[in-house]
Amino acid sequence: MKNITKKIVGLVSTLFGSLILGVFGLMFGAGIGGNFGFFEFKGLVGYESGGVIFSLFGLSLGAVLSFFLAEKFLKEKGSYGGAAVMGIFSLILNLILYDYNMSSWLMIVMWILPAILVVPGFNYRKIFEKK
Repeated sequence: MKNITKKIVGLVSTLFGSLILGVFGLMFGAGIGGNFGFFEFKGLVGYESGGVIFSLFGLSLGAVLSFFLAEKFLKEKGSYGGAAVMGIFSLILNLILYDYNMSSWLMIVMWILPAILVVPGFNYRKIFEKK
């Protein structure tokens, strides 16, 4: 498979995986926050804050895990540590950017952000190597 095709497959799988784990994180966090309570986060309390926090964790974790699986399947070599660091960085950015009254385009950016950061994190050695 050509190199650009592999990157597109990796990006699409990362978007899909982050969406799936984000939804599961939302349900899991809302269940925990609703049954046991959860601390306040950006003006939200209980199941709302638990759902948001676990959803953001799920977005980042889903992006990293699905990209790892896609790259194992495609037999690509890269930096798994770099991808994990960029996944953590995207989680921190999403936690900072989140606002209850944000527009829909910013929500889409928050969903795409982990995928956009994980792919270059995995390939950072290839990006910066001398030719």
